Amino acid sequence: MIVFKILSLSFGIFIYTITAAILHIFLFLFIPSRRLRIISYWTRIFNIFLRLILRIRITVIGEQDYFKENGNFIVSNHLGFLDGIVLASLFPVIFVSKMQVKSWPVFGLMTQIAGTIYIDRKKKFKSSGYIRQAAEALRCG
Repeated sequence: MIVFKILSLSFGIFIYTITAAILHIFLFLFIPSRRLRIISYWTRIFNIFLRLILRIRITVIGEQDYFKENGNFIVSNHLGFLDGIVLASLFPVIFVSKMQVKSWPVFGLMTQIAGTIYIDRKKKFKSSGYIRQAAEALRCG
């Protein structure tokens, strides 16, 4: 059973990476204004798939209509890699991450494809640029 999960997860990551890369090229060339919105929905579908493979069950308590709105900014200090899968499976997302993630094997490429906004914590003078990137992602819905 564990081997099946690992193979399914590996296959899922491979399919996501290839499909998302092709989707990015298409969107960049033909509909750049909707690129972030479409990529965030694609990321949600992929994370729902991952959540099902890993058999993660979610119980959302409280007001759920908030998730149906577009352009929300959610701050979450995560405890592990599953937090990102859970959040991204609930609604379309564009993540904000530390710059080091960009260079990680496999996950670095996946986060780039997902439109992640990278922040260099050592270069605080670039904060206004990061805020502009986040504002643009929010404007895209």
